[in-house]
Amino acid sequence: SMFYPESYSKIKTAVYAIASIIELLRNQRDAFGLSLIQDQALHLFSEKSTKTHVQQIRLRLAALLASAPVPHNSPDTTLHYIAEHLKKQALIVIFTDGFFTEASMPAFEHALQHFKHNQHDVIVFHVLDEATEVQFNFENQLYRFIDLEQQSEIKINPQALKNIYQNEMHSFLKKWETVCQKYSFDYFKLHAGNNYNALLHAFLQKRNRLKRRL
Repeated sequence: SMFYPESYSKIKTAVYAIASIIELLRNQRDAFGLSLIQDQALHLFSEKSTKTHVQQIRLRLAALLASAPVPHNSPDTTLHYIAEHLKKQALIVIFTDGFFTEASMPAFEHALQHFKHNQHDVIVFHVLDEATEVQFNFENQLYRFIDLEQQSEIKINPQALKNIYQNEMHSFLKKWETVCQKYSFDYFKLHAGNNYNALLHAFLQKRNRLKRRL
């Protein structure tokens, strides 16, 4: 689902946002790492600040953009691994569209609790396509919707379900915001294709607050 929409996908939005944050940290000579979770597989780059490290991460991000969607479940297992292996008081930045199964949400919350227990701080950037995934704005005609990971499909007229969908989406977003607030983690919506000024501002604010606590 992160490879949707084709015009400017959520994965492209996330990758470019990550690249912007990396450039900020590189200019300030701060160490950083990267963890990519795909189908429960973890691609981990530990915290460094060398030129080789930056180049390796850039190549991995480019490969991610060129890859095909793969089925995935909740990444809670790999998040627990990350929480356990990072040093104390790390700043974790998570990019996700949050489209897990309903049963996976408690497991994801438990992973956030693990970050909190190990004294890590977290920013969650919830990446969504505003027009279609949030507002459900489609023409009044029959559409074929395809699950990019499972390849299942359904044919419907979106106008017939628009109000129901919007109510469900509102509850979905509120649930994410509530879970993050429960652990005093920052939560921001990041719309696919938008500029990254607000994102970088939020990241810098969080990072500066964390540094003052150290």
